[in-house]
Amino acid sequence: MKGHKETIEALIVVYDNGKRILEKEKGTSMDHEEALEAAAIDYMVSDEHKQFRSIIDNLDGEVCRELVALMLLGREQDKYSAADFDLLKNGARTGAETADYLFGQKRLPEYWRVALKMMDP
Repeated sequence: MKGHKETIEALIVVYDNGKRILEKEKGTSMDHEEALEAAAIDYMVSDEHKQFRSIIDNLDGEVCRELVALMLLGREQDKYSAADFDLLKNGARTGAETADYLFGQKRLPEYWRVALKMMDP
């Protein structure tokens, strides 16, 4: 998991920078739907989006499944334990949408950090 920690920390930095783009529209005078649409467009054309996708898209498929499994483990820590990691990994589906799926998790950094602690107590 040591290599994953480095990859995850790099992804978290890019994730946090990208989320700032999505959140900057919140304080505007636009209604909620307009603000979300504007933020989504800003994000989709941002360097952060390209960088996050590039990192994920260039990882080995097994590593992507492990990242998804770690996210699920951390997100559903009341349901799963570290012993369930292989089950989660084998059930993880990855592909062209993996980066967007992961980025869409509102608390992704927290999920990954929780899962890493569970895997390496």
